[in-house]
Amino acid sequence: MSFTDDWKLIVLQRWAGEFRPALRDEADIVLKSSQDIADDLSGAGNFTADEVSAFMAVNGYGIVFDAGYPKWIIKINEQLIIEK
Repeated sequence: MSFTDDWKLIVLQRWAGEFRPALRDEADIVLKSSQDIADDLSGAGNFTADEVSAFMAVNGYGIVFDAGYPKWIIKINEQLIIEK
């Protein structure tokens, strides 16, 4: 079996299922940098901020500058929240 970086795309797509693209004026948005997301995914493998940025840019995520730093605008997928 040969492993390629395709597994990274699978992990990023799964992450995108949890955090959908959002608009700046939506309620309850989350702002995350590419490095924040790469750090969040570190338990699944080594992701770079560049890999995260490339994925986010082509998958409909908006970017804003928060205190001078680029951040992606995301929202937690409320359909996946399980009430206890």
